[in-house]
Amino acid sequence: MMAMTLDELKIRINATADDLVLQTKLDDAIDFVCGYLHRTFNDEKPMPLKVKRIVAKYVQSELTLTDGIKSESIDGLTQTFESKSERDNAIKAELRSTGLRKFAWYRG
Repeated sequence: MMAMTLDELKIRINATADDLVLQTKLDDAIDFVCGYLHRTFNDEKPMPLKVKRIVAKYVQSELTLTDGIKSESIDGLTQTFESKSERDNAIKAELRSTGLRKFAWYRG
């Protein structure tokens, strides 16, 4: 099972974009979030609602973000980003605040 379904994403962001575009952006967002948290989500360990909201925010910004100053509003909250890098840093800060980030050991 996916961490978040396409239908759930559509409801969360009131999406009208093509399903293939949305699914691709959803997959990218889940990959970004899971990679940053060093976690995977499945039936046994489902994605928490607060993380789903962050995934939806990532997708929403992917659909609207262009270079330069961009403002967005999701669930009554407004943020302004100048770049994808700045957006990613804000998303990472939100993910850190969830307390779900695992420490990853790397062998080199």
